[in-house]
Amino acid sequence: MDRTYCGPVSDDLEYLAARKYLLLTTYRRDGTPVGTPVWVVRDGDHLLVVTDASTGKVKRLRHTARVRLVPCGVLGRVRSGSTPVDGVAEIVDDAAVTERTLALVRRRYHVMYPVALLYDWVRRQSTANELTLRITV
Repeated sequence: MDRTYCGPVSDDLEYLAARKYLLLTTYRRDGTPVGTPVWVVRDGDHLLVVTDASTGKVKRLRHTARVRLVPCGVLGRVRSGSTPVDGVAEIVDDAAVTERTLALVRRRYHVMYPVALLYDWVRRQSTANELTLRITV
């Protein structure tokens, strides 16, 4: 059930946190948007995303913290009528914060989490360079 009205911040946070997948859009230096489907967990007044430090989204966030979030499917397909929400992302490169975020992700995504780890292993991606994106909407 998607909504079409973009209400107060707390409503936006609840709206996004209730979705399993969000399309996280970051912006290149020239303003070109780049969307990536991500898992998200809520932590108080923030949404948290774990990602590898070497990803393009982290590189783009180092230049501009502006992001846009919209509910999507596992492959990033946005449903018609979904409302995008603008926010600001902070890169948190702290192992303790990332470990706590990973615990929240494991709790929320259950069986899908080990499947994702297996996928990363097959692709030969290490999880040693993970960090947390703390998003405020």
